[in-house]
Amino acid sequence: MNEVKKCSLSGIAFTMDIEAYKELSLYLETLEKRYKDQPEGAEIVAIHTLPESHGTGLGAALLTEAMNRIGPQRVFLWTFQKNARARRFYEKHGFHWDGSERISEFDDALEVRYVRNSPQ
Repeated sequence: MNEVKKCSLSGIAFTMDIEAYKELSLYLETLEKRYKDQPEGAEIVAIHTLPESHGTGLGAALLTEAMNRIGPQRVFLWTFQKNARARRFYEKHGFHWDGSERISEFDDALEVRYVRNSPQ
Protein backbone atom coordinates (compact mmCIF):
# COMPACT_ATOMS: atom_id res chain seq x y z
CA MET A 1 0.00 0.00 0.00
CA ASN A 2 1.30 3.44 -0.94
CA GLU A 3 1.83 6.02 1.75
CA VAL A 4 -0.83 8.75 1.77
CA LYS A 5 -0.77 12.33 2.97
CA LYS A 6 -3.61 14.37 4.44
CA CYS A 7 -3.86 17.65 2.54
CA SER A 8 -5.93 20.80 2.38
CA LEU A 9 -6.26 23.34 -0.42
CA SER A 10 -8.60 26.31 -0.28
CA GLY A 11 -10.52 24.72 2.59
CA ILE A 12 -11.00 21.32 0.91
CA ALA A 13 -9.47 18.41 2.84
CA PHE A 14 -8.38 15.28 1.00
CA THR A 15 -5.78 12.52 1.06
CA MET A 16 -3.44 11.60 -1.74
CA ASP A 17 -0.55 9.31 -2.53
CA ILE A 18 2.68 10.80 -1.14
CA GLU A 19 4.40 10.68 -4.55
CA ALA A 20 1.45 12.45 -6.19
CA TYR A 21 1.56 15.04 -3.39
CA LYS A 22 5.23 15.72 -4.12
CA GLU A 23 4.45 16.16 -7.82
CA LEU A 24 1.54 18.50 -7.05
CA SER A 25 3.68 20.59 -4.71
CA LEU A 26 6.43 20.87 -7.32
CA TYR A 27 3.89 21.83 -10.02
CA LEU A 28 2.37 24.57 -7.84
CA GLU A 29 5.83 25.92 -6.97
CA THR A 30 6.73 25.92 -10.68
CA LEU A 31 3.57 27.89 -11.50
CA GLU A 32 4.47 30.51 -8.94
CA LYS A 33 8.10 30.88 -10.04
CA ARG A 34 7.58 30.60 -13.79
CA TYR A 35 4.51 32.74 -14.32
CA LYS A 36 4.33 35.30 -11.53
CA ASP A 37 3.81 38.71 -13.16
CA GLN A 38 4.52 37.61 -16.75
CA PRO A 39 3.22 40.16 -19.29
CA GLU A 40 1.99 37.51 -21.76
CA GLY A 41 0.02 35.74 -19.05
CA ALA A 42 0.32 32.35 -17.45
CA GLU A 43 -0.63 28.97 -18.81
CA ILE A 44 -2.14 26.31 -16.59
CA VAL A 45 -0.96 23.13 -18.26
CA ALA A 46 -2.96 20.53 -16.36
CA ILE A 47 -5.58 20.17 -13.67
CA HIS A 48 -6.95 16.66 -13.47
CA THR A 49 -9.05 14.92 -10.85
CA LEU A 50 -10.30 11.36 -10.74
CA PRO A 51 -13.98 10.85 -11.59
CA GLU A 52 -14.78 9.87 -8.00
CA SER A 53 -13.70 13.34 -6.85
CA HIS A 54 -15.88 15.22 -9.36
CA GLY A 55 -18.32 17.47 -7.56
CA THR A 56 -16.38 17.45 -4.28
CA GLY A 57 -14.72 20.85 -4.72
CA LEU A 58 -11.24 19.38 -5.18
CA GLY A 59 -10.88 20.65 -8.76
CA ALA A 60 -11.98 24.12 -7.69
CA ALA A 61 -9.49 24.03 -4.82
CA LEU A 62 -6.66 23.06 -7.20
CA LEU A 63 -7.61 25.83 -9.62
CA THR A 64 -7.92 28.39 -6.81
CA GLU A 65 -4.51 27.43 -5.44
CA ALA A 66 -2.95 27.67 -8.89
CA MET A 67 -4.56 31.08 -9.50
CA ASN A 68 -3.39 32.35 -6.10
CA ARG A 69 0.18 31.33 -6.84
CA ILE A 70 0.16 32.85 -10.31
CA GLY A 71 -1.16 36.18 -9.08
CA PRO A 72 -3.49 38.72 -10.71
CA GLN A 73 -2.81 38.37 -14.42
CA ARG A 74 -4.19 36.89 -17.63
CA VAL A 75 -4.34 33.08 -17.42
CA PHE A 76 -5.01 30.64 -20.22
CA LEU A 77 -5.34 26.89 -20.64
CA TRP A 78 -6.24 24.34 -23.28
CA THR A 79 -8.95 21.72 -22.88
CA PHE A 80 -10.48 19.19 -25.22
CA GLN A 81 -13.31 20.63 -27.28
CA LYS A 82 -15.45 17.55 -26.59
CA ASN A 83 -14.93 17.74 -22.80
CA ALA A 84 -18.13 19.59 -21.95
CA ARG A 85 -17.69 18.98 -18.21
CA ALA A 86 -14.26 20.66 -18.17
CA ARG A 87 -15.50 23.55 -20.31
CA ARG A 88 -18.41 24.18 -17.93
CA PHE A 89 -16.02 23.97 -14.97
CA TYR A 90 -13.69 26.62 -16.43
CA GLU A 91 -16.59 28.87 -17.45
CA LYS A 92 -17.96 28.63 -13.90
CA HIS A 93 -14.57 29.89 -12.69
CA GLY A 94 -14.42 32.95 -14.92
CA PHE A 95 -12.74 31.57 -18.05
CA HIS A 96 -14.09 31.98 -21.56
CA TRP A 97 -13.27 30.38 -24.90
CA ASP A 98 -11.33 32.93 -26.93
CA GLY A 99 -12.00 31.21 -30.28
CA SER A 100 -8.54 29.63 -30.53
CA GLU A 101 -8.27 25.97 -31.48
CA ARG A 102 -5.44 23.51 -32.04
CA ILE A 103 -4.93 19.83 -32.58
CA SER A 104 -3.55 18.02 -29.53
CA GLU A 105 -0.04 16.71 -29.95
CA PHE A 106 -1.00 13.63 -27.94
CA ASP A 107 -3.97 12.15 -29.77
CA ASP A 108 -5.01 14.48 -32.61
CA ALA A 109 -8.09 15.65 -30.68
CA LEU A 110 -9.31 19.22 -31.07
CA GLU A 111 -8.41 21.51 -28.15
CA VAL A 112 -9.85 24.94 -27.40
CA ARG A 113 -8.19 27.74 -25.45
CA TYR A 114 -9.88 29.25 -22.42
CA VAL A 115 -8.77 32.59 -21.00
CA ARG A 116 -9.36 34.45 -17.77
CA ASN A 117 -8.29 38.07 -17.88
CA SER A 118 -6.46 39.81 -15.10
CA PRO A 119 -8.71 41.34 -12.45
CA GLN A 120 -8.75 45.12 -12.68
